[in-house]
Amino acid sequence: MRAARARLAIEAVEPGRSRVSFEMSFAPKFGPVGWLMGKTVMKAQFRKTLGSVIHGLETHMRTGAVVSRKAGATAR
Repeated sequence: MRAARARLAIEAVEPGRSRVSFEMSFAPKFGPVGWLMGKTVMKAQFRKTLGSVIHGLETHMRTGAVVSRKAGATAR
């Protein structure tokens, strides 16, 4: 990847509810081949990772536990 930029924001909506927004842009290497990989493989991987991050945020908000980088693991 030549460059990447991401923004994650959490906003209180009402007591007990929040809104999470995520923006990302990236410039892959390798010209047209990189562009194609970005549109297929990389985009899917970013979506999967973002889903894990949001799940971790929800787990933390519900339990107060610190969520580790390992998928689904929590530290007490």
